[in-house]
Amino acid sequence: MKDSEESRPGDAGAVFPEKPGDQEVPADSGFPCAGNSSGKQSEAYLQSILRAVPVGIGVVVNRIIMDANPRLCDILGYRREELVGHSSRMLYISEEDYEYVGREKYLQIAKHGFGTLETHLRCKDGRVIDALLSSSPVDTGDMSKGVTFTILDITAGKLAEIRLRESEEKYRTLVEQSIQGMIISRDNPPRICFASKPMEAIIGYTPQELMNFSSAELLDIVHSDDRESYYKAFRDRLSGRLQQIRREFRMVHKNGQVRWVELSGTTILYEGYPATQTVMVDITERKHAEKELLESGEKLKKLFDNIRDGLFVHPVSDSGVHGVFEMVNRSASEILGYTEQELLGMTPEDIYAPVFPGAGISREMSLLDQQGSQIFEAVHVHKNGARIPVEVRTSRIELSGSEFTISTVRDITGRKRSDEELKKIATALQQSPTVVVMMNAAAEVEYVNPRYTELTGYTAREVIGRYPTILQSGMIPGNIWLLAVSSG
Repeated sequence: MKDSEESRPGDAGAVFPEKPGDQEVPADSGFPCAGNSSGKQSEAYLQSILRAVPVGIGVVVNRIIMDANPRLCDILGYRREELVGHSSRMLYISEEDYEYVGREKYLQIAKHGFGTLETHLRCKDGRVIDALLSSSPVDTGDMSKGVTFTILDITAGKLAEIRLRESEEKYRTLVEQSIQGMIISRDNPPRICFASKPMEAIIGYTPQELMNFSSAELLDIVHSDDRESYYKAFRDRLSGRLQQIRREFRMVHKNGQVRWVELSGTTILYEGYPATQTVMVDITERKHAEKELLESGEKLKKLFDNIRDGLFVHPVSDSGVHGVFEMVNRSASEILGYTEQELLGMTPEDIYAPVFPGAGISREMSLLDQQGSQIFEAVHVHKNGARIPVEVRTSRIELSGSEFTISTVRDITGRKRSDEELKKIATALQQSPTVVVMMNAAAEVEYVNPRYTELTGYTAREVIGRYPTILQSGMIPGNIWLLAVSSG
């Protein structure tokens, strides 16, 4: 360092030597004396460390910067000579921040021997960064000898922290305002770690009551006939044997009433431990409506025939054998081409076809056997032999002591065809020799194809979300604007 001794009050020369040999190593430092080769190697080793450390390091005397390592210069954007000899006030965005850091840091040093706090610093190019500032005096008994400080740029971490907090707040608001209840459970036997407010409307217990319940008390909430299957599903999810679930169960409300709920759940990590996240929807009214429909005779028939989706009802024996359809609606006949009477003499095995050639229909029959509600895609066979892609929703009910499966079937031929067309269009856009730019109704760019990047050099990430003025700003050739296609 070239500064004169007059610029270093006291022992302020305890700063970083510019090169080996500029500063002697004290005899009691543990290093050989600076005059021999071993001492020079030690100083070179120290210099290497100061260049390599990921934090900025400097020395101040009376808050005047006396030295700075390369990383400190990189963080702040200054050359070393632009920092050394200047007040550290130049790095703060306001006098208030400057005074606060000085006051707080030196209070911590007086109390603990070091000081650490977060602050904002202004870089040479005007950027303001979040920084973790730590300071320690060269001599705790004489502050005039200077203070060594470190600066760690935590801007990225603070931004991520803010975004995470915002995301968590949005998620919590969504959960609390939803009509669906949510619980997070872990351990075996289970306990509830989190319950959303809507759970109280579904089963009558407040979130705090649910979280305070013992395993036995939680068991009592589930209807006695459903407990075994409910907790088997819970254990399977927690062990990883079952990743997702969608079932219907009966729960006992706080007032003693039985409520039907539809559960959809998945396995997650909660506070670092395996847990199950379950969303509950009260479907009591729907279940009552289903029961009334099945018992209403002619009224049921009329309602069935006005349902757009195909509807099939068939019994299931104790051994799991699927019986012939006992009820079908008009839409079922229209989808498959059979008359109602023809369908009433058929079984599910007669209308299902393998999704893939040679695959069989065991998967479909297995799903029909499941308790609760199931949703899956399958293939039905038309009377003329045509294969029809369908979406099937099933529910198991009990009528007059017998088990029945109700299936609603929706023809998704059009949707499948649209999906294929969309795939073709997407492929065509990706491979098009012409530049394609799509914008939404707000005139923001939503998509650019690879040809755009080839001609302009701008990637999709650089332009997506930007306003179309980017196309007229001189950043890209003007003729590309003429090729832009608006999707809004």
